Amino acid sequence: MVAYKETRDAFLLAGAFVLPFVIGGGALGVLSGALLKARRFVLGLLPLAPALLFLVHTHSSLKSEEEVKRRGMEFISTEKHMLKLLGQPLQPNVASLSKDRHGSIRRIEYSFAGHPSTYALVDVTGDESSLSFHVACVTSLGLGQREVGKDDCAQAPVALPEVP
Repeated sequence: MVAYKETRDAFLLAGAFVLPFVIGGGALGVLSGALLKARRFVLGLLPLAPALLFLVHTHSSLKSEEEVKRRGMEFISTEKHMLKLLGQPLQPNVASLSKDRHGSIRRIEYSFAGHPSTYALVDVTGDESSLSFHVACVTSLGLGQREVGKDDCAQAPVALPEVP
């Protein structure tokens, strides 16, 4: 009975959200084809503009996200408190990303090779031209181990050492 309900819900979800996009995309394709066949080239390409804009936006978003990850990795690898806490050299890995409602990265969680229970949460502020990084906290619990709805930094915090 449970499998039936989950399958039925999946079909409802697909019917409510996916199907309109597929039908709309098909209709735009048919309209574009008819206009191109009638040799109305400018009007024929116009219905394809949303798809082209979506692809361009997705590509630029991915480039921006990779830049934030790269600069965040540089920051955490040279951060004085983390170097004193874990020693050198640091080998950070991106464990998770948190984004705001616009899709911009606002927090990056790093794990460290050789330190299985140490996670640094780094806040990202600013836009692509003026990014700023700040270690929000260090915790001994990874994303899947922390309780949802509670402050990440209040759960099993690790004290950062004083740095002169």
